[in-house]
Amino acid sequence: MPLVFDGTAGTIVGVSSGGLPANTITSTQIAANTVTSSQLATGSVEGYIQNTSSSFGFRNILHNGAMQIDQHNAGANTSATYGSVSNYGLDRWQVNNYSGTTSNSIYFQQVADAPPGFYQSLKVQCTNGVATSSNSTGRRNISQYVEGLNIQHLNWGTSNAKPVTLSFWVKSSLTGTFAISLEEVNTTAASYVTTYNITQANTWQYFVFNIPGPTISTWSTNSSGSLAVWFDIGQGSSISASSSTQLNSWQAADYRGYINAVHIGDTSGATFQVTGVQLELGNQATPYEHRPYGVELAICQRYFWNFNSATQGGSYMKFGMGTNINTTLCRANFVLPVQMRAVPNITYSGASTFAVSCAAGDIAVSSISLNPNIGTNLICGDFTVGSASLVSGGSGCVEANGTTGAYILVSAEL
Repeated sequence: MPLVFDGTAGTIVGVSSGGLPANTITSTQIAANTVTSSQLATGSVEGYIQNTSSSFGFRNILHNGAMQIDQHNAGANTSATYGSVSNYGLDRWQVNNYSGTTSNSIYFQQVADAPPGFYQSLKVQCTNGVATSSNSTGRRNISQYVEGLNIQHLNWGTSNAKPVTLSFWVKSSLTGTFAISLEEVNTTAASYVTTYNITQANTWQYFVFNIPGPTISTWSTNSSGSLAVWFDIGQGSSISASSSTQLNSWQAADYRGYINAVHIGDTSGATFQVTGVQLELGNQATPYEHRPYGVELAICQRYFWNFNSATQGGSYMKFGMGTNINTTLCRANFVLPVQMRAVPNITYSGASTFAVSCAAGDIAVSSISLNPNIGTNLICGDFTVGSASLVSGGSGCVEANGTTGAYILVSAEL
């Protein structure tokens, strides 16, 4: 490990190709701005990325991990409605409470409470605890589904399956052993459950897990769902690991939790918060990747778009331009902000919340028919007005009819 010595200046100017042992030079020994691009060999950074299978950008496979985007509920405290359907909490994150007899009350909300380096978190609270053991089929969880296109590079389900690292911050009013799971969602034929120990109540703690790549099951690599991440807040025994021998390794089974874990759904008044959730290629947890807000919003809008007058444009917000097919019908097109994952489902507020603005004034809409089958970039709607006031062949603008209650919701969620 010979040093390169500048005899004129009397200083050490480098190290020969033998290199230094790991960790022999620390950041405190290198003055600011002393390493320049001329001192980095061409390709050294690219070589590092290639050799470690890492990336300096868009490392996080998950979306909205810092819980910033809430198109669904705009920060409102919302019930995870008991029933047979999933509930979207913040964008891309489900908060579920359904199946069997788990008719307790679970609420969720985006809150401005987070560890250093973050601003918001997803908070879940149980207002009426029901023992997890009383319902073997109950689904109580916080989860995110990942489409196959976003995990193609992991080669999961093959002999070349690559490892990932999962990291996150959590805080709970309860202490003890909690569980989290990764699962293949199409056939539920592969799952990986691990646990973490919250040692202090109401205190943010950071956890990191190295997870080997699964060689089992068939993982979707198209735009359908492929991977789910489950935070167990009360999963039934029929979908949970029952023994510690089933933890920390891939199992050919549908395990979304651990029966011996702490479940906030069991305890009235219990809370659980999470933020900074990152899933990345490789065995090294890197600092959380804070993408620009607009970038993260656009990523989320691939799955859900909330077009509304309450938060975006006010009582007379303009939704889109159209052509008057006749004197009572305006056909309007709405260009979606990004290409959606699939042809979307559409819901919208009542017809009376919309009007068609034209030369004759603002004409109240009496009926609506929205057609999502145009594709993944555009939706089309027929807006019928109650009086023959439109000019056939002319143009009309669909707007909110003097209300903040007008909305069009476009969903291609997994």
